[in-house]
Amino acid sequence: MLRDTPEASGLVVGRICYLYPQTKQASAECHKQLTVTVLKDPSAHWPKVVVGWKEDGVDKWQLVHRDNIRLKRAATTTSRQEKRAGDSTGGGAEGGMEKWVKRGVMPGKPPPQIEGQETLF
Repeated sequence: MLRDTPEASGLVVGRICYLYPQTKQASAECHKQLTVTVLKDPSAHWPKVVVGWKEDGVDKWQLVHRDNIRLKRAATTTSRQEKRAGDSTGGGAEGGMEKWVKRGVMPGKPPPQIEGQETLF
């Protein structure tokens, strides 16, 4: 089993990273998903890391657990086509069914009227 170390996780002094709440004890700054910089050698307080950011022109810092730090920004938006694609067969980001198709209905012809049967709609 490999040990999780600051070097293995890619955290070094001066690295820009992003806060994201992963643990139950995540601070309010993690929930704000701030962009921060690693200020001190991560192995000094491992598994916590000293990070800093500027807020209203004031430098702030905090000890944050390594699980609440991401090296890449979390993808919050997707393209419109990906959102509409869904899990249907034949659909997807590469194309497929562009519009919903009514199944079992003859195009252009109304359903036959049967004597004694009421219309549903």
